[in-house]
Amino acid sequence: MSKPEKPGKGPEGIFKEFGLVIETRADDLWGEAPLSRGMYLDDSGALRMSMLVTWADMIFGVIAIKAIAPSVPVTLEMDIHLFRPVRDIEQIGMRARLSKAGKTVLVFGIDFYDANGAHLGFGHSMFMALPDPNFSLPPGDWAVRRFAQRRGELLAQPLAQRVGCGISEPGRAVLPKQRDIGNTTGAINGGILAVPIEDAALSAAPPGASLSSLLIRYLRPVREGPAIAVADVEGDLARVEVFDGEGDVLSISATARLFPAEPA
Repeated sequence: MSKPEKPGKGPEGIFKEFGLVIETRADDLWGEAPLSRGMYLDDSGALRMSMLVTWADMIFGVIAIKAIAPSVPVTLEMDIHLFRPVRDIEQIGMRARLSKAGKTVLVFGIDFYDANGAHLGFGHSMFMALPDPNFSLPPGDWAVRRFAQRRGELLAQPLAQRVGCGISEPGRAVLPKQRDIGNTTGAINGGILAVPIEDAALSAAPPGASLSSLLIRYLRPVREGPAIAVADVEGDLARVEVFDGEGDVLSISATARLFPAEPA
């Protein structure tokens, strides 16, 4: 599960490097971000699915804060789907909206576009209000304002290298716990956890593949670390489980579909 940061502070750590700028238009939030080479996969040249998940988690979190503060929103589920591999674009746009607001659960939708307005894909997410009176957030538009402009340098290193995610063997990716990829509770950020999920699946797939769809169910926060993602791939479908540390504490259950490698 992921949590928004404290009010009055901009995106911290690696999140400043993702270039996300958000503005309100009518009832929707629109985001845009420039892309860097580090946001693409090396072998397939496709934009990382984990980048889309992280941007979506950030923008949904902003809407959720505005909708349910002083309650603190946490991510329950996220799914992102692409029509085709995204390659060779310099900027991505997002339109996010609140689809349903219940007393404890919020449902969101998002669409992704290139700079010319071509539709790249879509997604959804479900958040809930954290049932813990020890955590609260002030109401207001402060969460939107912190993304009013870019902060910091754009991601320069490959994303997996930047967060320290490595492949220990095919189908197994390990993400150490580090301060600048965490949330305010000390757990690893939910969007960043898409990196080991993606890398575990692709490391067990034929070279040149990329993710076409990803569904993530957040069961428990990854508090101890490292986050260990284990993938079972058959055909174009992958089942991925993420564990908190070397034990059997299951934190995430994910399902991914793959675009095959394009012919040379």
